[in-house]
Amino acid sequence: LVAGFRGAGFSAPSPIQGQAWPAALAGRDVVGVAKTGSGKTLGFLVPAFALICGRNAVPLPATPCAPRCVVLAPTRELATQIAEEATKFA
Repeated sequence: LVAGFRGAGFSAPSPIQGQAWPAALAGRDVVGVAKTGSGKTLGFLVPAFALICGRNAVPLPATPCAPRCVVLAPTRELATQIAEEATKFA
């Protein structure tokens, strides 16, 4: 995960990511409120990727075609934007 983010030009998490990641990785619920472009999407996707991949950064075995993460979005446009970010870093 880290190599992918460094390759995309990230050197440090944004403030919202710095607050959300530890809580989400600890299994706690997170509600993040921040401006557009502040990194909210990766604020929840990074912990999801980390949990899916485990410590080895290789996806854990799962039942074929079984969802590994469900992301709910209020609009189709936002769902598309989230999918694009997830695809970039997955």
